[in-house]
Amino acid sequence: MILTIASILEKKLSGKTVAYFIKRYGKKGFVHVDDFFRDLDEDRAHGIEAAFKKFKYTGIAKAWYSSGRLARAAEMKDGKYHGQLYTWYRSGNIRSYYRYTEGQKHYHGYTYYNDRGLKIEEAYSFGRREGVRREINLKGVEWIIEHYHEGLLHGLRTVKNNRWIIILKEPYKNGKKHGKTVLFDEYGKLEETKDYRNGNLEGYLRKFYQTGHMRYRAKYQNGTKINEKTVYMTDIIRKELKIKVR
Repeated sequence: MILTIASILEKKLSGKTVAYFIKRYGKKGFVHVDDFFRDLDEDRAHGIEAAFKKFKYTGIAKAWYSSGRLARAAEMKDGKYHGQLYTWYRSGNIRSYYRYTEGQKHYHGYTYYNDRGLKIEEAYSFGRREGVRREINLKGVEWIIEHYHEGLLHGLRTVKNNRWIIILKEPYKNGKKHGKTVLFDEYGKLEETKDYRNGNLEGYLRKFYQTGHMRYRAKYQNGTKINEKTVYMTDIIRKELKIKVR
């Protein structure tokens, strides 16, 4: 029996059955491997691609949408991703591009919006994020910038709003918050600071009025609050905030 596109669609063969035919006939030339993917939705294509991995397929694995447009194309070696992997939207626009080495993401990778340009730019080193990762929103704002080392957040992480104003700064060390996290309001004015050490609050948590004057302070040790203080609004602060002084 030769496994064809029609038999896949008509009989709705499972990934296990497809895997059997790949194992039995694929190496004998009776099966055209790429044809397994034509007219399959992306989820089923993933399942059959898993069979290629199991039986150490070498070549280009492809998947098409029912419209005939290409959904994905992956270079494989001995059943592992090795080389380039592209995915596309149903519209035909590119969705993502990554490179692999021996089954692991390696080098730069990119994810795109359907028709709005770049969404994510990141880099990997043998399966682990390494270096700078950027996220761009639909308005074109580079709204999240992160730094990674050996797969863990390591360095400063910043978040911006749609006005390109930084609203969050938080430093990391080996995947944990470490240092002073700073939060700002939508206009860039200081709202709050938190001191962290190895992922736990260690030091002070401070909250501020829009004038920059502190309105609340709490001290933490190893994540536990040990004291706190509320600073009530004075006439000077009220005046700066243009609140009527009684």
